[in-house]
This record gives sequence, C-alpha cells and structure tokens, in this order.
Amino acid sequence: MKTLHHWLREGMLLFLMLMLQTSSVFAAKADTISEWQAVIQQDRERGDSAKALRDADEAIAAYPKAAVLLAARANVYLDQSDAVKAGADLEQALKLQPDCTDAWLALGVKLAGDGEMKKAKEVFDQAIAISPKRADVFQARSYYYDLGISDFSAAITDINQAILLSKGAEKERMEFERLQIELKIFNYKSDITVQLIQDINRLLAYPDPKNKYRAQLLNARSVLYQKQKEYTKALADNAKVISMESGNNKALSQLYCQRGSILNDIHSETLATRAYAEAARLDPETYIPNHYRKLIGGARK
Repeated sequence: MKTLHHWLREGMLLFLMLMLQTSSVFAAKADTISEWQAVIQQDRERGDSAKALRDADEAIAAYPKAAVLLAARANVYLDQSDAVKAGADLEQALKLQPDCTDAWLALGVKLAGDGEMKKAKEVFDQAIAISPKRADVFQARSYYYDLGISDFSAAITDINQAILLSKGAEKERMEFERLQIELKIFNYKSDITVQLIQDINRLLAYPDPKNKYRAQLLNARSVLYQKQKEYTKALADNAKVISMESGNNKALSQLYCQRGSILNDIHSETLATRAYAEAARLDPETYIPNHYRKLIGGARK
C-alpha cells in the first residue's frame, strides 16, 4: 500500500516529469547548477534513482554550497525512502540558503510523509512567502491539501493560483489537475456538474491532447452527462472511450459496466444486459450488479 509520503512525492515528481517533457534541450554534460538540476530531475522522471543519486553526488562535489542541489539530492533520498539522509541534506541546504524555496518544498513533502501535518503546512506556507510568484509552490501545497488532509476546497484555491501564475502547456496540465480535485468534490457536492463539464470541454479543446488524458476526460464527461440525464451524450462519450481503450480488457470491462448503467437508466434492459455480459467476458472480476449477473447467466444457458 502506498503511504501518504509516496503519494505526495509522486505528485511532485509528476510535476517535474511534465516540466521535463516540455523542455527543448538538456545539456549532454551538465556544467552549471541549473543544468545539474535538470539532469537530476530527468533521472527521477525515468525512475532511475540510483543514477539520480550519482548525478546529485557529482553535482554537489562540483558545487558544494549550492542549496538547490542539496535539495535535489534530498528529493532523491525521499524517492528511496531514506528520510534521515534527506533531512540532513535539507538542514544543510537551509543553513547555506535560508530562503531556498526548493529546500522548503522538499522539507514540506518530508514532513507530510512523516505525518507531521501541522509542521508541513507551516513549511509550505513559508515556501509561498519566499516565492509568491512561483506556480509550483502553490501546486505543491495543493497536493498537501488534496492528498494529505483531503481539504479539497483549499486544494482548489491553491491550484487556481498556480494556474494564474503559469502559462502554455504548464497551465494546461494544472487545469487537468484541478479537474481531478473537482471530481473528488463532486462525490459529495453534485451541484458542480455544470462547472465540471465546462472545465472538461475547455481541456478537450486544447490542441492534440494526449490520448490518456483525453480518454479520462471523455469518461468523466460521460458520467456527468448520465447524472444530468443526457443519456445520448453519455453513451456517445462512452463509445469514444471504448474505441480508445482497445486491447485494455480491464479498462474496457469497466467501460462496458458504465455503459450498462447508462442503458439501465433509460430502461433498455436487453442492451444493458449485453453490455454487462461483455464486461464479464472481458474481465470476470469487474463489478456487475447481481440482477444482471442472473440475466447474463440465464442468457448463457
């Protein structure tokens, strides 16, 4: 089971990964502090923590007083679940540069992962006080609110501020993150359905979105259309996602279950039974209502 520490680190790592995907050039050999930061982040994005640590050690040997590099190595140690070494690097980084935002962010992740939520909040606040114009500090605190303490309203406030401070592809990615938080809010506050559909439509309008994101967006919109009783639109989005998930039996099974649910709502029991039967064929472990399991069983006899 993944701990809160892992979830928070994965959130920050996702941000680094997405930033790297939009970077045009990485130096073949790092010669500056910023180039070393990029190399270490690239190692982490690939999941190669061993190389990331080697590169971080080499970078710090070249620039022993660079607080941002100590913060970068601390993040690698956190990837390796070595909180002791991470803490030592962060302590040294903040001694060298008390206003090192990267070090404060890494410290916030460490504290949240250790369950020290009050201290983590104070540290993320400090990072924002130091760098109020950096989108990533608000994004980091939104992860804390979202994944750490499930304060989704506060998470939305921070991700909105991050969006205001970002642009281009970075802004698009943060808008997608906001949607993920909004969908959690929807679980207990269904009156935001219209706003969610508007946000999804805006994200779908971005040029050439990644298919993975597009499938998630269309699937979410299908569920929302179903809630609004716009069943034709719900089925249309469901069909699009099914066509995109070809070969992924588990995902397809879940999608056919969703299709069965929509068809059941419009009292098309025969078609709903067929959808559930296809879900069962693709993945027998997928949840199918008992009523339809009986119908499917009867149809097979």
